[in-house]
Amino acid sequence: ESLEEQVAGLGLGERVRFKGRQDPDALARLYQQADVFILPSHWEGMSNAVLEAMAHSLPIVMTPCEGSDELVRGNGAAVPVGQFPQEIAKLLEDDEYRMQCGRNSRRAVEERFSWTKSVALLEKVLDRVTKGGDADDDGEPGAYALADGFQHHAGEAGAVLHTAAELVGALVVIRGEELVKQPAVA
Repeated sequence: ESLEEQVAGLGLGERVRFKGRQDPDALARLYQQADVFILPSHWEGMSNAVLEAMAHSLPIVMTPCEGSDELVRGNGAAVPVGQFPQEIAKLLEDDEYRMQCGRNSRRAVEERFSWTKSVALLEKVLDRVTKGGDADDDGEPGAYALADGFQHHAGEAGAVLHTAAELVGALVVIRGEELVKQPAVA
């Protein structure tokens, strides 16, 4: 059964709309109209959609998955889907809490995920790797970051590497001392 059929079956057709793919301007308007951003994903890397929502000062409710602990810090909740109703209700019923979470989202994007911070982090990771260190500081030998496919093990460095890969049109793979630049897969 499709999501559209489920919504119709629950009698929610007037309240739930499936917008499909949107151009950037239309997407920005949708973010501006929203009160909360919800991502019920079973698997997610460093979600660009969540970062976009955070940049639009939205509180976040998402499932706990890789990347959620870096994104949801005082700006919403990373909880199992079964707890979404309570978290969404808490945000919608308490205007001050919702607005504070939205401000925290925006601040996090500005402080931790800006281009300046991303470039500085990428430089740090590349410097560490080219000098024979791991891509992150967890002490695990052979730590790596795959910059494409949203698969990473290097925490925030994974998001930076993904961004760098998009900028240079390449897949950057870091494994211990090895740095490989490969053409991006379309």
